[in-house]
Amino acid sequence: MRSPFPSIPDRPGLVALALASLLLLGAAGDIAAPLLPAVPILLALSLLGLGAGLVLARRRPGAGWPRGLSGACAILALGFGLLAALQHLAGTGRGFLAARFDAPAALQDALIGPSPGTPREAAELRAALALPDASLRPRPASADEFLYNALLLRARDEPVRAALSLAEALRRAPEPRPDAMLLQAGLLAGGLPAVREALSDPPASLSPSARAHLAALALPPAGRAAALAELLAREPDRLLLAADLARALLAASLPQGPTIATARRIAAALDLMEDADRAEPFAAAFLDPAGPARLGQELADLAWVRDVATRRLGVAALAPPPGMPNAPILVRVTPPEPATAVQFLRTVDAQGEVWADIPQRTDDTREAARDPVPTLRLMRPHRVQPMRFRYLDRDGVASDPVEWTFDPAQAMRDAAQRALQRQGAFALYQPGRVARDRLNPLPIAGQFRAGLAAVEWFTDADGRPRSVAVGIPDEAVLAGEAQRTLVEFSVPQGARTLFLAAVYADGSRSAVAELPIR
Repeated sequence: MRSPFPSIPDRPGLVALALASLLLLGAAGDIAAPLLPAVPILLALSLLGLGAGLVLARRRPGAGWPRGLSGACAILALGFGLLAALQHLAGTGRGFLAARFDAPAALQDALIGPSPGTPREAAELRAALALPDASLRPRPASADEFLYNALLLRARDEPVRAALSLAEALRRAPEPRPDAMLLQAGLLAGGLPAVREALSDPPASLSPSARAHLAALALPPAGRAAALAELLAREPDRLLLAADLARALLAASLPQGPTIATARRIAAALDLMEDADRAEPFAAAFLDPAGPARLGQELADLAWVRDVATRRLGVAALAPPPGMPNAPILVRVTPPEPATAVQFLRTVDAQGEVWADIPQRTDDTREAARDPVPTLRLMRPHRVQPMRFRYLDRDGVASDPVEWTFDPAQAMRDAAQRALQRQGAFALYQPGRVARDRLNPLPIAGQFRAGLAAVEWFTDADGRPRSVAVGIPDEAVLAGEAQRTLVEFSVPQGARTLFLAAVYADGSRSAVAELPIR
């Protein structure tokens, strides 16, 4: 049985005619899409012609024209069906060609007009978006209606159709709403090639600031953050730039997370968003009534960066244990994050500040274990001196300098106090009478006197506290020449117990020691 369809070699002229008709009628029907569903009508007519040709071919098997009709209609039906599918994916109501290319869009506006329908008011669209079963606008006629469709399509997880509708909304609005800018950033973050293609070229009708903003959103995270920071410096009142900058800085810092310097930049951007005078008009510009709250919650989730931004370099002086007067005092500088270098200010010359790296031991030795962080070793003679420290983070950004005063006497007092607290201030003392009203004295070694201010004592016989000063001045601490001293006890004859407490150099007190008198 012969096929009712003509082969292409048999009817080359007919095939060429069918393809030309497909191109002309398809383009015309696509341009007329805002006025009437021309492509679906052409598809239906092609299917009718195909059916009629098949029926006639069966009834008149000897005639060739029914087979030619059915073949031509098959080509037209296939082409119009594909075009209808593309129009549906475009989702803009303008047809496929006008949604994707500027020249057909300009021709369509010239022939039909830019507003083929009656635009909905923004208040109506806001109310519709708040409904759980909001429906798409079948023939959007304004930037807000295209944005409304784009928001719904994005919520329905149709990113390509949402991008096409958003592109049309941007083409119609010189100053896009915050929803449009946020939606563009979200769609581009998905990484779909079709989405990126639809939104890659900002329309020429946009204002220069909006066009630059959209162009920045299309960049990779690091370039995006730099571009947005430059725009925000020029236009500090555009709150959406601050929000996008905070998100871009965080994205650029992944996977390690933000450095402290980056966290401070994010925190500064968040502070701009909290300006009440600018927040209210900014929220009123949204088309989606839930948009401001959603953005606010997203930024509130970044509040943890404020804690990161407050971290600072730690500096501590560690004097040697008592009895080692010639050993160096260690100044340990602990960065709050991984650092490529830790530095101190060596001097200031005509060219400015001169910073020097603080060494850190990395060898596997006992001495290296005692210096787990960058450490300066300061030898005698010691003096009180102001010092400045900083570090370079993993990106090579210098932290804010930390001002710190090196107080060697205080470091030695702290070391002596720690030694006394470890061994106990009265661990080796046993009170005993050497006369009726006098006990053997309590010896205080000179090397420990830097950690003590006084010794307080009383007995069970009278309960009257006495205090004996045993501290020494800073000059004696620095010289390391404190002499041994004795604490004398004159007690009532009936006393059986001596109670002692140490007052340390920092003003704290030890627990009261209860010692029986022999």
